[in-house]
Amino acid sequence: MLTKMASSDLCDSVYYSRFNDTMQEEGCWKQLCRELLLEKNSGDSGQDENSCFGRPGSQIDQKVEFRNKFGEKVFGIPVIIDFNRILQLKQVHENDGIITGVSNRDLLHAVCGLYDISLPDMESETIYNTVCAKWARTIAIVQDIKDATDNMMERLIKKRVREQKKLLEDQHEKKEANKDAWKAKIDEVEDVFKEEEEEVHLSAFIDVFSDTDEEEDEDVDEEEEDSSEENYTKGINTFIKSSFERRQQRESSDCLITPSTIGIENRLLGCVTFEKKFIEEKQRVIHITLISIRPRYRHYKIGQYLLSKCVSPVITGHFDAVVVHADNSAVNFFGKYGFSADVALNKKWGELADAFTNCTLMTYFPPFSGHSLLPTKVTREQDADMYDIDQELEKWQRKSEEAYQGQLTCILKFRNEILQLKNTIRVQNELLTKLVTTNRVNRDALEIERDLRSTHLDQAVSSLTRGLQSLNTESKQPLQSFSSISNTEIISRFIQGMEADGSVKIVYSVTSINKAILSPDVHALYEKTVRHLHDSSMITALYFCGSLEKPSRLQHILTHGFSEEDFSYGEFGRGLYFSKYPSKAAQFSVLGKLLEAQVALGQTESVLKCDRTRKSPSEGYDSIFTPGRLYRQGDNENAMLCQEYVLFDAHQVLPLWILSYSAYPNS
Repeated sequence: MLTKMASSDLCDSVYYSRFNDTMQEEGCWKQLCRELLLEKNSGDSGQDENSCFGRPGSQIDQKVEFRNKFGEKVFGIPVIIDFNRILQLKQVHENDGIITGVSNRDLLHAVCGLYDISLPDMESETIYNTVCAKWARTIAIVQDIKDATDNMMERLIKKRVREQKKLLEDQHEKKEANKDAWKAKIDEVEDVFKEEEEEVHLSAFIDVFSDTDEEEDEDVDEEEEDSSEENYTKGINTFIKSSFERRQQRESSDCLITPSTIGIENRLLGCVTFEKKFIEEKQRVIHITLISIRPRYRHYKIGQYLLSKCVSPVITGHFDAVVVHADNSAVNFFGKYGFSADVALNKKWGELADAFTNCTLMTYFPPFSGHSLLPTKVTREQDADMYDIDQELEKWQRKSEEAYQGQLTCILKFRNEILQLKNTIRVQNELLTKLVTTNRVNRDALEIERDLRSTHLDQAVSSLTRGLQSLNTESKQPLQSFSSISNTEIISRFIQGMEADGSVKIVYSVTSINKAILSPDVHALYEKTVRHLHDSSMITALYFCGSLEKPSRLQHILTHGFSEEDFSYGEFGRGLYFSKYPSKAAQFSVLGKLLEAQVALGQTESVLKCDRTRKSPSEGYDSIFTPGRLYRQGDNENAMLCQEYVLFDAHQVLPLWILSYSAYPNS
């Protein structure tokens, strides 16, 4: 009889001798397993049985039996864990463990590891943060250590029988294959060694859970397919390293596995994590965030049991609904147990979907009689009355969905039509505004052009009175001069100009007229400049719009004429600004004084666009005519009063006199 201290060679010789005798028989590995278990139990009879088994704490149920459709069974004890509270209290050692002999930190790593290998699209840190969230609770199904030890030994024997069988069957094939094994490493086309592909590990826990060591004989559908913070992953390296060591001890054992080689990663069957949340401070919702079953036990109805606990008020308290973001491949699984994927029904839980992708939102509403999950067997009973109700329910749901879709489609069409009409109105308003603006600018330009033509006509009539002059030779006769105008005419022109401005509500009277006394040199330079203009006949009397900037220059201008010191930096360039309306010129002049000058405009260019950098008229012109610095859009009635002339040569102007005036209210 084998004991725990027997050598590995002895065990292997006994084991393989039995294998060779019974390999052809049905269920040989089960018979060997039973025999070795009897020998193990006989060798351990002197030990205290309870010392080998950890008993879970925070149990929510007694030991539960789970069966698959082949009658195979496994036992597990459900426990509920608040990992956030455990870590806050620093209860992470074996002495504080919820499960006797297992530290709570190892339990955390085992739970997160099971989630990690089942949900490859989810980051490991996200899994830890979800499990250790403030209001998160986790229900785990854990095997008793005795059951886990027996199952592990049974699996080890099965594995060795399978390996030996495969070894005997493939021995000849391997010998033949080894002859040409070197060819697999050679690229015959390139005549070089092939590059070795790197092995990709999707999870750090991929080798911790040894479920993939077996070759399943049955093709069974998986039951579950769902897939400044504290660093909850602390201790993960120690946990994984310890699990590797335990695994190596089991594989190198004499088929008699001891409880010391069984870790929590071997005892964990499945787990589910949920949180209680409030939607709009009214709806109390149980949000199932993670659920996973060990691959080997996914057809034992463990997932159904975990869902039944999540909807039990004894475990979760009162709630209005249970919400889960099911992986698209797991929709049918949750649908079997009463979860609905109706889009309109689940829309109210949309705020829970921030951290979930490639999932379908599903909701379970508890029945009126109690919060329990209906077994599949009950819900699938073929009852005639229930069949009629189900048919009516499906028909009503289909009609409701069609009505909802029709109403939503109609409303969306109305909404899109409103947006389209608003956009059309906006475009039309922009076009109308553009047309109105263009029309206003064109009208202003026409008014300026009309005024300019009127000025040209006045100057033409004035020039006819002086007679014809030689076109190709310079005339030696003096040019037209306004200095001979009488004081009465000067005052009359000033008063009429003020009254022409309807916005002026004040009566003005001229108190004195100070005429200019210029040297012959100033007159000669003026006449020479005028004869070189493109239109030497265009001469008129205008009011100076610029003495306000340098009032001390007024007397100097009367004796020496204008110079570049008198230029203004206006919106239409740097030059001398003039207006034929005294009311507008007075706004740019010294209070109570207005200078009138004889201005040789020459060929005048109409300019609408402001340009403060302008220093000369365009080629072919001697001055520019503008809407004026006081002009604003909308001033249609007084637009002409704001018009100004700008000259860029001081020799085109002769000062005539300074009008001193006073003002008093119009009674």
